[in-house]
Amino acid sequence: MAMNQTHSIDWRTIGKLLDRPYTTCYSRYLNTIKPILDSGGTLQEIQDRDTLEQLVEKGLEIIRARREASSAALAEAAKAAGGRGVSKKSLSTSLGTRAGVGSSAASLSSDDEEGGATVSNKRARWDATIDQTIKDMVAAGNSWPEIGRAVGRPFSSCYSRYHASLDPALETTWNPESIHRLKELALQGVSWKNIAQELKIKSLICKAKWADIGRSELAAAQGAEISDGNTASMSDQDRHPTPAGALGSSGGKTSVSSRTKIVVFSMEESALILELAERHGAENWDRILQDFQQHFLNDTTPTPATSKSGKRGKGKKSPSDRILSITIPHLRKQYLRVSRNKSFWTFDQETALIQQVLNHGVNTSNLDDHWPEIARLTGPHSAEECRTHWKNLDMPVMPNLNAWTKTEQGTFWSAWRQFGSDFKRISKFCSNRTAEDCQRYFEGITKGFPDPVQEPTEFAERITELQENLPYTRQKYLFTKERSQRLQRTMRLCHQRFGASPTMHAGTWQWIANKVHRGLSATSCIEHWNYLRQNLDIIHGPLEEGQTNPIKPATPNSWSHEESKLLDQGIRELGASWSDIQARFLPWRTTRSIRQRWFIMSDKATKVTEDEYYTILAAGPTADSIDYEALTRHHLPGWNLSPCRRVFETSFKHIVANTVWLPEEDRLLLERTAMQRAREEDSAKGLVEGEPLVKTQKTAWQCRLRWCQLVEPLMPKAPIVNVTEHG
Repeated sequence: MAMNQTHSIDWRTIGKLLDRPYTTCYSRYLNTIKPILDSGGTLQEIQDRDTLEQLVEKGLEIIRARREASSAALAEAAKAAGGRGVSKKSLSTSLGTRAGVGSSAASLSSDDEEGGATVSNKRARWDATIDQTIKDMVAAGNSWPEIGRAVGRPFSSCYSRYHASLDPALETTWNPESIHRLKELALQGVSWKNIAQELKIKSLICKAKWADIGRSELAAAQGAEISDGNTASMSDQDRHPTPAGALGSSGGKTSVSSRTKIVVFSMEESALILELAERHGAENWDRILQDFQQHFLNDTTPTPATSKSGKRGKGKKSPSDRILSITIPHLRKQYLRVSRNKSFWTFDQETALIQQVLNHGVNTSNLDDHWPEIARLTGPHSAEECRTHWKNLDMPVMPNLNAWTKTEQGTFWSAWRQFGSDFKRISKFCSNRTAEDCQRYFEGITKGFPDPVQEPTEFAERITELQENLPYTRQKYLFTKERSQRLQRTMRLCHQRFGASPTMHAGTWQWIANKVHRGLSATSCIEHWNYLRQNLDIIHGPLEEGQTNPIKPATPNSWSHEESKLLDQGIRELGASWSDIQARFLPWRTTRSIRQRWFIMSDKATKVTEDEYYTILAAGPTADSIDYEALTRHHLPGWNLSPCRRVFETSFKHIVANTVWLPEEDRLLLERTAMQRAREEDSAKGLVEGEPLVKTQKTAWQCRLRWCQLVEPLMPKAPIVNVTEHG
């Protein structure tokens, strides 16, 4: 505080002196020091004055050296310009801010002021004057940091600008053959690194040439030529598009915006893009975009973007606005990314794989003998890819238990909008996440964003854009002290209206939830009310005996073996995300009882590898015929008997052999699937992951396995039809 306010040392220099990130120092000032001063408080007096004086002296010396270096670079730039009309404004825009003192910004000369020149915070575009200055300073042997300070741009941008557009050697770099090969590789979505290696040309030069090709083809399509002045004024982002988004469907560049908006696609959206491209062809992007938007804008189709109507934050996009903001370049770029990724399977490919495994693997002791034949009948994937993907379908395991789930991300950003970068307070709302975890997540996702201290407006815009374009997820309701008291008052009102001991069924809890907050689920109210009954002293003081009639959660020891298997499966797929496990696997259990049950299960196995999975499957035809003791002793060291049995009983072999389906359930499954597919092709996956879990007490995987048995065996590229009404 003393160094910044008394001695005018900027935050970047303060961070260097204290050996801390300057953003941490600035956040400490905003979140801790400034509120104390604004409320009339005072800070503790500094005891070690000698250390402070040494730091101040060292900081001022750093600032002086920075100023001298900038002045020297400016003088050399002016001298190198040689009277070519380089304006002081273009050469000194950023000298003040880069000198280190926030209060001493660079000022214009009196001649510039009389001419009406103004200083803008926005970075100037490249022009002929700056280009000539860079070329002259490179010829004079100046270093890139000096060149950057002279023209008021990052030296890395100057380096990219020179080697991509200004280097005289570029005239002999390209020939018709290399240009043709560049277009082929870029349209195939090959990375710039691989393109540069094949052509033996720097990736920066390849990017610039690709942008020039896009501009020239666009000009030819419009019957106009692009002038040299317009070419020189293109921004860095226009000059360096990605291969997937540089050209539109007609070959021309679709956008000349300075920065393409960020769009993060979910797994379901990526799979749909791949399926639409296979259905309509990889060139018919207008039709693909139309079908993509219709799929997610249909209110009756369960999608990641479907949400209940409610209040949104200021400037927050609705899910439909996000879908409508997606353009053809976004879809093309995502298609090229996922089409090269062998881990992506379309719904039809997965259906064919399931049917072939059910045909070859239910009654066999060794499924590995049949993978070549299954791969031949499935489609474009190899036997090894089929083997790996089947394990992930039948026994999915969360690839990274430390990865942030959609629910956690939504909770984080909801708390961040309220508390800013106070990660200690944010961590209280993110279960199983420490303040350090929250800070690492924030720093990782905002890496490459504008400086929050020097460019706060641009930084806030990027944060808002990031939040708007994340895949929609229903955010967890955060219970504060005031909201907890509101729940207590609503409970008292419930007892007054319905009697001293009302029947607390689901409808009553939903009435309470609507009174507490619009859109709040009854399950969240039950869970939080049970928590309050154990911790009332910290919320509102102890209640008198008999004042309320709480609903006690089921004791952890009353769990059935089937519920334990579902919990085991949820832990493997979702990690320790109790609310997600409850919503997907155990909706009749509270998150508190789920968490208690998991802590009691000392033999839990949270990760099942591919080899372990197939070892357990090959151990026997049924769960009762396996010698689990010999299996764990000879083949699975470190495993206990119970998790081995639960893994086999959650596999497709046990499910197909022991799940009883009534004719009425088969008919309902086929009817609902046919209705869904009539509205949107290949959407049965969204159906079977929805209502059947609650109505039939069967999991989504059980429903999908049964559905694959009821439909005609699917060959590659063949449509799906029903065999009979009851299979």
